[in-house]
Amino acid sequence: MILPDARLLVLAFWLGAALALLYAAVSAFSLLLSLGKCTVFILDVLFCAVCGACTFLLALAGTNGQPRLFWLVFEAAGYYCMHITLARLMLLSVQKLRAAFRSLRGKIRKMGCAHRTFRKSSEKTEKKT
Repeated sequence: MILPDARLLVLAFWLGAALALLYAAVSAFSLLLSLGKCTVFILDVLFCAVCGACTFLLALAGTNGQPRLFWLVFEAAGYYCMHITLARLMLLSVQKLRAAFRSLRGKIRKMGCAHRTFRKSSEKTEKKT
């Protein structure tokens, strides 16, 4: 039988991992949409509030609101493990996707400009004749 504290440690670890994925998703969202500094600040404050609420609920469910330091350590360990593995890979892939969209957008704009200049030059030759 697993001890109740051991169950809570595992829960704290997975809570930290889930919070790391949530932060990576928020970061990817702000990176893709090129949000301003003020909006990113607001998202970070909301994320901190969610982290605090989740940690409080974990402490409340664990031993009637008596937080233990090792829960916070395991939660931080779960966050760090997820942050250096999957969250980092997710952010790198989002950055590459953003760069690909930017280059594609640049190519489309160049094609549109070339089309416009070709159309203008053909209109000028028609007026001359």
